[in-house]
Amino acid sequence: DDRPEAPRVTLRLENVTLTVAVVQDITQQLQAREALKESEQRYQTLYDTVPIGLYQTTPDGSILSANLSLVSLLGFPDKQTLITRKASDFYVDVSERQHLLAALANNSSVHDFETRFLRYDGAAIWVAISSQAVYDRNGQVQVIDGTIRDITAQKRIENAERRQRKLADLLAESAALINSTLD
Repeated sequence: DDRPEAPRVTLRLENVTLTVAVVQDITQQLQAREALKESEQRYQTLYDTVPIGLYQTTPDGSILSANLSLVSLLGFPDKQTLITRKASDFYVDVSERQHLLAALANNSSVHDFETRFLRYDGAAIWVAISSQAVYDRNGQVQVIDGTIRDITAQKRIENAERRQRKLADLLAESAALINSTLD
């Protein structure tokens, strides 16, 4: 039996011995503790497996937390290797981090901030960052919570469409020029 021994008090009065034990049912406490543990495990599983990069940083760029999707998105071998970096290390153009922080200072949140990031292998990818500043009691930014999505394929499609439009415009201009010279 794993249950602890109940505290006992023994009183002896001449020929009578009284033993008083205090027993408390802690079943509900144990069930609540187990439910909390299961809830934490479900949250951690959700956090790590949601198909979008999640992170938490300090305003100076220290990475406090990153989920496994972000580790994979950025091509890191493991979470520990990723969180030893500073947030600014990922930006192709480091000034973009300052633009993001300025936008957060003005609005408390930023949605779909597009920039280029460097993966672990040095390859550049396009990402969309959405972030929310979390403030302490004094109104200072305590942490920045956010998401990161890889939009590289979307950017390639946009560039291809832009090139197609330019080509179509050039062909239309060339056709107009040819027609005008033939007239």
